[in-house]
Amino acid sequence: MANPEIKWKTIAGREFLCFEFKGSFLEAEARVAVNVWRKEFASKPGQKIDIVWHCLEMKTYDSESRRLWQDAIMEMKNQMGDIWLVTRSPFIKIGGNFISMFTRFNVITVSSEDEIK
Repeated sequence: MANPEIKWKTIAGREFLCFEFKGSFLEAEARVAVNVWRKEFASKPGQKIDIVWHCLEMKTYDSESRRLWQDAIMEMKNQMGDIWLVTRSPFIKIGGNFISMFTRFNVITVSSEDEIK
């Protein structure tokens, strides 16, 4: 299975592009995921797309995967809607805050998918 698993999902009546991470997220996986992300955004030209990063089972990530992720956000910024980060990990919350700070996108952190509205 790919890490992250990427799929469309309806949550609270809204459509989201969901990324479900497990274990460690490394550079090679980030490169593949960013390409899938680009294709999904290209399938909905001109639309704002809301995103969920499910990180409840993510253990860690490397600095290069974080950099690739930030670059992808900036590349696709015109289509980016809300970004929801689902995690209980202080380490991953810090990473979300770091991405928010450097991309100027609001990353909304919650502890479970039930909190997404």
